[in-house]
Amino acid sequence: RRYEGPVRVERTSVVRAGVPVADTVLQRDTSATYLFVDDVVAQATMDTRITEGADRERVRTGFTNGVPSVSIVIDPKFLFDKDIGIYVNALREWERLALVEQIDPVNGPANEWSAPVGLSIRGGSSRNADHAKHSFHLAFRRDYGLNKLKFPLFGDEGASSFKKLDLRTSQNYA
Repeated sequence: RRYEGPVRVERTSVVRAGVPVADTVLQRDTSATYLFVDDVVAQATMDTRITEGADRERVRTGFTNGVPSVSIVIDPKFLFDKDIGIYVNALREWERLALVEQIDPVNGPANEWSAPVGLSIRGGSSRNADHAKHSFHLAFRRDYGLNKLKFPLFGDEGASSFKKLDLRTSQNYA
């Protein structure tokens, strides 16, 4: 469907767009993620002792104003489908195309990036079904559109070019 006017976003959403590449059968995909704190803390997986407890306002202010977030945009079937989903089949060495972006509410666009990646599950024993949460591995490959992420993720104190990144989960109260 073609949009010619503004897209109204009133709740946590991902907006995806594909732009055809002239004279080819290819298209360039892009996405933008919009997070609304009330939607995030209302998720069934959130621990209400934290989101609704004594530190409720501090948690909400910190979430919206203090921490960069990473958004992974992927068709849910490639995560959760019993036959092809990498999250529910975490022991398999599968990789799926995804779009990843960093959102920074403090520093804004100067500290934000977006890139196509190969997404897979990382880890050893944490890949087991006994663990409800799994870590992700991001692979930047020319096949997906970007050979390397060139961005100073750690400011002046670290590398500024990456062929791969790992997003590690914590299993306790995460």
